[in-house]
Amino acid sequence: MDDKPAKKSRKRKRPKSVSEPVKKRKKSKEKSEKEVQKPKIIPHAHQLFRVGKNTKERIKISKLADLIFFASLRDVDPRCQSCQSWCQIEGADKVHKVIIILVSGVGAKEFIENKDCFPKCSSFFELGLNTKASGTDFSVKLPHESLLFVDMPKKELKKLRKRLEKTKFGREDYKLTLEEMHENNFPLPSAVSDKNGETEHDGFISTKPFKKSKKSPESPMFAIDCEMCKSSLGKELTRISLVDESCRVVYDTLVKPPRPIVDYKTEFSGITAEMLENVTTTLTDVQKHLIDILPADAILLGHSLEFDLRALKLYHTRVIDTSLLYGDCQGVPLFKSSLRNLARQHLKKDIQNGESGHCSIEDARTCMELVQLKIKNGPNFGKTLSGKEGFFKRIERSRKRGSILDFPGVVKKFGKGATHAVTCTSDEEVVSGAVKIMESSDIVWTHLHEAEMFFKEEQSSNNENQQRTFKDVLHSVDSSIQQIHDAVPSDCLLLVVFGCSDLSPVIRLQSKTKEDKANRAELKEVVSKTKNGLCFLKIT
Repeated sequence: MDDKPAKKSRKRKRPKSVSEPVKKRKKSKEKSEKEVQKPKIIPHAHQLFRVGKNTKERIKISKLADLIFFASLRDVDPRCQSCQSWCQIEGADKVHKVIIILVSGVGAKEFIENKDCFPKCSSFFELGLNTKASGTDFSVKLPHESLLFVDMPKKELKKLRKRLEKTKFGREDYKLTLEEMHENNFPLPSAVSDKNGETEHDGFISTKPFKKSKKSPESPMFAIDCEMCKSSLGKELTRISLVDESCRVVYDTLVKPPRPIVDYKTEFSGITAEMLENVTTTLTDVQKHLIDILPADAILLGHSLEFDLRALKLYHTRVIDTSLLYGDCQGVPLFKSSLRNLARQHLKKDIQNGESGHCSIEDARTCMELVQLKIKNGPNFGKTLSGKEGFFKRIERSRKRGSILDFPGVVKKFGKGATHAVTCTSDEEVVSGAVKIMESSDIVWTHLHEAEMFFKEEQSSNNENQQRTFKDVLHSVDSSIQQIHDAVPSDCLLLVVFGCSDLSPVIRLQSKTKEDKANRAELKEVVSKTKNGLCFLKIT
């Protein structure tokens, strides 16, 4: 029997699992896709995103700042780590920059009615948001003010309160700066620093030139109030009253207007035809008397004093205005209180309640008392801490690089804290500056004024020479948006905000409403429509 060698028992090899490497490859692919996944805007409140529909569902423009901070500061500021209920950004940590383009003079109505003028803007964005400018029933707050003044963190607000409590203020500290006077439409000479201080324009004349001296005594204060009637050309000065710090009347006279009066406005001015019958004092006489009475360093007080100085055709740059004095501690632009309300609230007295109209002496004395009360009690008295701060101060504190490209007035008022604050005089400068500064900024603010300027030029006496149409202007705005859009890198949040419609109709109606309260219903309706805006947003 042949002995055959025994066969080696071979273990049956288990076939390699196909599923394991597939799973690994699948996980690797998912991880890779997750790493390169672009950030994405996810709307929640869908009713806000129905652009072009007649909807009452609109979000306040100020709420856009919360989205901006969530996208740009969430990695450095814990308060910015939760987004809004109306919208979410998926992959927000991958957003590299935020770019804001605000368009003035164009609201929802203008955009929708002229959509053919925005071919580029319409093609760039899939998401549009219905917005509403802030304000009251009878006024519109400028959209850039709503976006560039933001909520202050509680910790910073507490620091501000302590700082204000320690700060000592004198009468000089309550004077308006030249910038504040300009912003509030005070008459200013074309050359404030002129050698002799006198610059005449259209009958305007300056008071005595002021030369600051280190050892000069405390400057005297005088309160002034004027009463006006209506002539064929508008408001005319008919009375002027001036009181000193003891509320003693220094100067009080009726004034004969150069043109016939068509409405004495007696219920407001207290002036009647009989009172002016034998008056011979002219505006020129009043100007001479005031220049003789007021020392060079005099501080002039009044309520909405710009109207009095315009009526007097007088330049005076050392002023305190009670309508601005009792506002907000941080200089946040709030709506002005009437003199009557301030007197009732802080002086516990009623004024302007007689049937014979206002009394200019009473109003001037009230202004003096309100200013003296403020100086006595300090800057916090009669003011509210709104809890707001500058947009770029917030960015600076978070150690981010913010840039603002805007007209000089906006940059001066809102540019504090910006890494780059660039003053521009045209939309072309805004666009070219934005393209250059994009790489070195985390947040870029740009503001296009072309449409707004078109309406202002249209109202001026030079509008006959205006050859461009509104549609031409809107095409130009669309081109500016395109140029900025094309310069924005990938994975950036871009917002184009059409804040509100042209404000000219609102301003005209506000002026009429002061004289005739029957216009209030019309004003309320126009204001409501003017506030409607749009915001287009995307991740590039």
